Amino acid sequence: MFVDPLDYLTAVERQILRHAIADDGRGIFASPLIGGSHDAVGRYLTEGGTLLPSHDWRTVWRCVVQLLEREPDLKALLESGAPTRADVAAARDLRNRTADAVLVGALAAFKAHDWDLALALVDMAELAAPLHRPSNRTYADMRGYVARERAAQAEPAGAK
Repeated sequence: MFVDPLDYLTAVERQILRHAIADDGRGIFASPLIGGSHDAVGRYLTEGGTLLPSHDWRTVWRCVVQLLEREPDLKALLESGAPTRADVAAARDLRNRTADAVLVGALAAFKAHDWDLALALVDMAELAAPLHRPSNRTYADMRGYVARERAAQAEPAGAK
């Protein structure tokens, strides 16, 4: 029975891999010494174990290769040539600005006590830029704020 390594990853972790492939994998693939191989991209992106530290790097390596096999647009991007540092910086900035824009909506939903919408928008922002830390906060921190406020609002008056 084949076990798909991508089944071990969350949607956010898969997105982190996509961004690593787009930002760093293209340079590896274009390298005249080690490039030209999806397997090499997977290995060199993950070998240090820091990309997704909660998973074994060999599993993450297989996940990179699986993503490239399944997603033709990602594969085409990888094979499009090495990006410049400015290209990578611009892509990261766009992802971060996209997440920040979504988080403006999450804050509005939070202030309106629309907890489900606030949480959904935090999730969307995290998918846009999983490694972004707006105001030095993690997405888990933001979910915690929503959960605490939701619980506080649900308490009957005088229950404190």
